[in-house]
Amino acid sequence: MKKKWIVCGVIALLLITSIFIILICWANPVSNPNKEDPSIEIPVEPPETPDIPNIPVEPTNPEVPEENEKDDEKNDNTDNDGDTDSGEDANGGEDVDNEQDTDDNQDEEENVIVGVEIPFTFKEGVLTGYKGDETEITLPTSYRFAGTRTVKTVFESADELYNWCLNQRRDYWNFRITIKLANGEDYVVRDIFFIYHELSEMSGAFPATYVEEVEVFVEGDDIQVTTIGENAFSGSQLTKVVIPDCITEIESGAFNYCVNLTDVEFSNNLVKIGDYAFSGCSNLTEINLPNSLVEIGQSGFQHCTSLQDFILPDSVTTLGYLAFADCTSLENAYLPKNAVNLGYCIFERCSGLRTARVESNVEVLAGEIFAFCVNLTDVELPEGITKIEFCMFYGCTSLRSIKIPESVVELDERIFYECTSLVELDLPENLTTIIISDPYYQCGLVYGCSSLERIIIRSKTQVDLTELYKSYKKGTYFEIYVPDDLLEQYQIQYPELDLHAISEHE
Repeated sequence: MKKKWIVCGVIALLLITSIFIILICWANPVSNPNKEDPSIEIPVEPPETPDIPNIPVEPTNPEVPEENEKDDEKNDNTDNDGDTDSGEDANGGEDVDNEQDTDDNQDEEENVIVGVEIPFTFKEGVLTGYKGDETEITLPTSYRFAGTRTVKTVFESADELYNWCLNQRRDYWNFRITIKLANGEDYVVRDIFFIYHELSEMSGAFPATYVEEVEVFVEGDDIQVTTIGENAFSGSQLTKVVIPDCITEIESGAFNYCVNLTDVEFSNNLVKIGDYAFSGCSNLTEINLPNSLVEIGQSGFQHCTSLQDFILPDSVTTLGYLAFADCTSLENAYLPKNAVNLGYCIFERCSGLRTARVESNVEVLAGEIFAFCVNLTDVELPEGITKIEFCMFYGCTSLRSIKIPESVVELDERIFYECTSLVELDLPENLTTIIISDPYYQCGLVYGCSSLERIIIRSKTQVDLTELYKSYKKGTYFEIYVPDDLLEQYQIQYPELDLHAISEHE
């Protein structure tokens, strides 16, 4: 047993010794006697160069540019050893930074604008903006693109940056411009209302800069202007604007909230005034709309609180929702005969309105057109209307009486809601329906008409009086006169109403 352990130990020792020798040989390989010693330099003779005939070569560009000629002249002024005269010119003058001068000249050439610059911006025949300081302007009829100019704007504080962003008249919540901060970082303005929160307390943010390429336009006949673009003058300080006859459309918000604007001369070829185009022009006193005008969009002149009476031309076919709402200085309203596309609330809350004349050839008179016209006393509706929609005279607290055309067959809900001065309501013979309102509105056709004394129903067929009953039940009491031959039927169906025969009234 002891002999076996001795034999195993000897074998293990031999294996370890063999491995050790192998590792030493691998780490220190035996040098190859045939390998060249890199420390010994062996001279190499260059190969003989064959004789090449001297063949003249034509230059690819025989005309040497002026810049190359100038470079040759500069090379003539160098020393024999190839060094230049330490930045001095040939006459031994002052040091010149040639590279900087070249860059400055290139920038100047890029910014050279040929022609008379105009303070407007354009895109494909659309006037998109105004960068001038004049408050009385005549819009150009045509223009020419003259190149671009690099403009750098410097902001000393978050307040300056915020106010500048406000004046750009872009989407405040999706601004997307990149500002270079004083510390070299880029700051992307995504929502201008975060500027104070993100930059006011940041050290090394200001002065910050914004660099942009600005398109420059000059007077010219290349492109005719046909449209005033969306928000082109929104919020500007304009007091007077002359719109030339080449303009056919004023887009959405073009003069929105130009609060100092008092005088507008419209194009004689104007076809469309877009949504909110003059909304909020609170000092605009009068407008003379051309006979070419077809459409006034939603809120086109809403909140023009100084706007006085004007005439809508017969060419107008479309008036949008709230087109003249909140024009509190208007005293007379007129809807021309061709105005057949009528939006809701056209003259809503025109608190100074006293008379309203509708000549429109429309069958359905849209809802709330005269709602909350608190001084309205005289209304003229045309024959041909078959339906008057909801809340037409809602809140007209000065309206004492109204003649409903004989052509009307249907009255919508809450038409005379809170007409507190209404004394008598005479309904036409052709009336067949008083629409029952949504259960949410449990007030009826004449709810809140506290001065109402009587309603005359002349229809030869029985009319559903549910809406009148709702108002009566809510505390608005009045007499109802119906045809003599239908009196008994009405009394059976509505025993709580104060019903009388028409013969008693007449």
